[in-house]
Amino acid sequence: EVVKLTVRAGENVSETGVVLDPLEANEGTFEHERRYDVDLLPVDLDIVHPAAGELDEGKEDVDDGGYVSVQRLEDPAIPTSDVTPKTKLLIHSVMPDAPADWKVRLKFDAGGRYKIYKDEARTQEVTSESTEFAANADTTLWFHGLKKSDARGGESITMQIKAGGNWVDGDSVKCTIVQSEFLFQVKAFIPYAWTEAEEEIPGPNALNPMNGKVAKGDLHPGYGSRPASPGFLNAYSTDRDGASDPAYLRFQNAPFRVCQTVIVTPYEELHATPDIQGKRKLYTAPLSEHFEKATSVNAAEMSLKMGFMSLSGAASSSGKPPANTPSYEHIARSGRVSEITIDGGGKDGAMPWGTTWATADIHWRLYLKVWCDTDPLKPKVEFGGKHDSYPAYEIIVIQSDGSYKDIHRVSPAAGAMPGPHSLDPDQAINVGRTDTITK
Repeated sequence: EVVKLTVRAGENVSETGVVLDPLEANEGTFEHERRYDVDLLPVDLDIVHPAAGELDEGKEDVDDGGYVSVQRLEDPAIPTSDVTPKTKLLIHSVMPDAPADWKVRLKFDAGGRYKIYKDEARTQEVTSESTEFAANADTTLWFHGLKKSDARGGESITMQIKAGGNWVDGDSVKCTIVQSEFLFQVKAFIPYAWTEAEEEIPGPNALNPMNGKVAKGDLHPGYGSRPASPGFLNAYSTDRDGASDPAYLRFQNAPFRVCQTVIVTPYEELHATPDIQGKRKLYTAPLSEHFEKATSVNAAEMSLKMGFMSLSGAASSSGKPPANTPSYEHIARSGRVSEITIDGGGKDGAMPWGTTWATADIHWRLYLKVWCDTDPLKPKVEFGGKHDSYPAYEIIVIQSDGSYKDIHRVSPAAGAMPGPHSLDPDQAINVGRTDTITK
């Protein structure tokens, strides 16, 4: 590229050769201000998005610039478990025969918001105004987003060129560090240590299989460091394959009867699809357990229909809760707005053999939506739809710093118990809310 160089009186500059180096002071002193066209090394700095490819030149230094995703850890305890798509920086040289001593480097102020690496595995970090690269070959670098930018287009990376022993600023690009993956989790949980069931639960020959029994809930006081009510810890997001049920890990940190997870991705530049299909999950609790009330409920709560004190003794029946077949529909993305409709639920796994099919199930049908079009640093989330009136429900979404935002939490009506009435689809309640992600 060609730039204009102004040489003022008293400044030294070389006039020899095709290239004038404005910082090389070894020949001639000019008495009057003069102006020269100076050919600099033709090297380009480009942003390459993981899904949309190279950003147009005209967009690299205006508005938001390019987008870099904040990392999302599959396991918060393992820093290397980030699988978020990586935006690249390309130092593009069109002068393969440039002298070997011509170098390029980057100048940037990351401020703890991002890092740049020489390798995709992120083991060789690039240091501003220090790490040098050959000017006669293309170089690919990788971004690592750590936290959202303070302002749109707030990150500036300038390429510096070393020719003739001095560094001169060259091409520059802008980018914005954004949250690009929004992990939603819907959980249904029984907010008691135990509960009786509705008397009208169907069974063979009109018998009530829950007669004299209670179902164990998801509130278990005194279990390790578990809080007094079902809480949320980031371990829920870990996928571990193997013989053990991954639901156990999630259950120990955030108890539930049924749990469904999806990851919505509104940036077409960073993800090829509106959600990450391989991360759609529907889990049920490790066990449904029924106990004989007369021998398992604490005497202080014997007169109650549900209680908060731990059960004692062994379960009279137990079983893995069967999950409903989940569905994922109306999946769409336009203008950095993505949405998906999810359908999930499950049944009581401790019912006597042959009666599970007739047991009412926990069920929801909800749409989840993310807007990043108006302000990518303050995205909006929305949900709406229906879920049963029993048990308790919560919907959370992960924010860019790994914390979660509770966008829906509702408890069952006072005195409500599981059964065909509280779990009747015709009695499902309408829910919905819009909120802003602030972290």
